[in-house]
Amino acid sequence: MKSKKIKNIACITFVIIGIFYSNIVTGNASIKTTRNSKSGNNNINETSKKEDSQVNTTEENKIDKITYTYGDDGFFRTKEFKDGKNHILIENDKMILISEKDTDGDGLLDYMEELMGYNKNKKDTDGDGLNDGFEYKYLNTDVLKKDSDGNGILDADEDYDKDGVSNIKEQELGTNPNSVDSDNDGLTDYEEINKYHTNPLNHDTDKDGLSDNEEIKLGLDPNKAKTDGVTIDSERLFEQSADESIKSRGVLESYNWLSPSISGKVHHDISDNVGLELAEYPSFKDNKGVVSDILKYKTSYDIPVKLTFSYKTYYLGDIKNLTIVSYIEGELKIVDTTIDTTNKKIYGMIEDAGEYFVIDIDKFLKEYGIDVFAGMSTWRDVPGSKMNEKTKMFINLLNILENKDKKTYNIEKIRGKLGFKEIDLKSFRKKLLKKPKEEYWLILDDYSRIRLKGKIADIKSNDTDRDGLTDAEELGIGVDIDMSDYINLLLDRHSIPRENYNGEKSIIVWGFYSNPTELDTDFDGLPDGNIRYSDISEYFDEED
Repeated sequence: MKSKKIKNIACITFVIIGIFYSNIVTGNASIKTTRNSKSGNNNINETSKKEDSQVNTTEENKIDKITYTYGDDGFFRTKEFKDGKNHILIENDKMILISEKDTDGDGLLDYMEELMGYNKNKKDTDGDGLNDGFEYKYLNTDVLKKDSDGNGILDADEDYDKDGVSNIKEQELGTNPNSVDSDNDGLTDYEEINKYHTNPLNHDTDKDGLSDNEEIKLGLDPNKAKTDGVTIDSERLFEQSADESIKSRGVLESYNWLSPSISGKVHHDISDNVGLELAEYPSFKDNKGVVSDILKYKTSYDIPVKLTFSYKTYYLGDIKNLTIVSYIEGELKIVDTTIDTTNKKIYGMIEDAGEYFVIDIDKFLKEYGIDVFAGMSTWRDVPGSKMNEKTKMFINLLNILENKDKKTYNIEKIRGKLGFKEIDLKSFRKKLLKKPKEEYWLILDDYSRIRLKGKIADIKSNDTDRDGLTDAEELGIGVDIDMSDYINLLLDRHSIPRENYNGEKSIIVWGFYSNPTELDTDFDGLPDGNIRYSDISEYFDEED
């Protein structure tokens, strides 16, 4: 530990008041000024002719630079310059002479050593093997004592950063005695020096493009650019599984029954090049068909990797309905998915960064108004179904009625009730003749569902969120999105011929400038219509 004297002089400058520099004459000089900003980091250089400035100079001691320092209040504080021999600071009209000489070459200037009581002619004042500058700059040791803490171990033999390398060894190698890993390559200084014999000051000892730590992880030789003697190590592909460090805290702490992981045959350390976190504002968070967390995948690769969802508990629904999907730049796509019930894994190959999640196709489509199993033109026995001959008969009746008049009969509602189970004949007639309830739901082009307070036909006059804009002004146009890929995948999973399906195959999604159900879509503190909150406060107490 440094002495009290040393601690008190950390910022002391050797000041000589009233010293007149010898052999100095007065004259005009062309000088280069540097004005330091308040932060002390930004310099503005400008050369100017200072005709009215009294600058001390001689031919022998030519001034090449003057630095002006300003305080936080913007006022001039100090002027600093070098004359070739000395470092001179003028502060508040007082001259401060700072010698830049380091007689013993220990890293501390002579004037500092004189102020602190060190021997400026001896690199190691206390004779413990450590240079004065090394002890003062890097170690919390007393430059005047061989054993600063009095524990019987010389300061040189202590291990300040606890990395297994002594202080004297760190001084010898030039490593940082304050850092376990001087070159930040993931290997400790001790491992590099004693185990792998790599350069602790270079994160890539063999300069092959892989850090020393990456090479160790991949089973390569960090001292050879071509471990196999043929291909540069950084260009080789290795089958790897990413560790848990790729997952954000939200993913790690999630209680979802599906646990994600990333693996693949890639170059470099996969854990340094991919990442998984929870999507911040997922469009599908309220969709009951989404059964996993909605993950945001990050990658620096341009090659595919495997995204796997593992599970321990069984899915309460039909696991054949599950698939991985991607949502990237507003486009929803199915990922070719394998369901391995033996090893309890669901996986697929992915490449681009974006959102990925698992859906139950049946439930997912129902959220958007498509009921695949209710949309059959002909039916046949399906293993595990409870459909009997009477059920089939009434389904055929529904098909006839549907072709006759959809509006008179609640066809789709009844068809859903009949799906793969016996019907209640007593309630059939009542349910059949019950007219469907008119709904005012819309799907936005980010696939979020919203409910308007008026009929869709009346969007030009309705203002659902009362923000001063009609629903039509907030919405764009509706576009048909083909959902056949999802429907066909579900039918294929259940071995049902695709031609048996006769229901809806597309949904309408609406572009939008702002959300017609959100008063302040962009959270800027103003309603979307830029009206004042006071103008609409009367509506807040009204019931929906």
